[in-house]
Amino acid sequence: MLIQLTKSQLSGADEALLARLPDSTVVVVMGDACTLAPQALQTGQAQCLWYAPDAALRGIDVQHYNTITVEQLCQLSAQYSPWIKW
Repeated sequence: MLIQLTKSQLSGADEALLARLPDSTVVVVMGDACTLAPQALQTGQAQCLWYAPDAALRGIDVQHYNTITVEQLCQLSAQYSPWIKW
């Protein structure tokens, strides 16, 4: 499962759902959600990746984040269909 996360603030319900994601899930943090700190996203067993172009546009130093490029996003998109947009 591929989840596109664009929310800049998470509700308690959002946090609870993220915490229960299985390890087969990839969460791509995009848009305004790039402003969330990695420790704010407790994604259970899921892999969490910041979309590097969006983070760079927002002036975020993602040196210690797991990031993904445009090319890698295209590969994930081909692997997981459809996306879940959150």
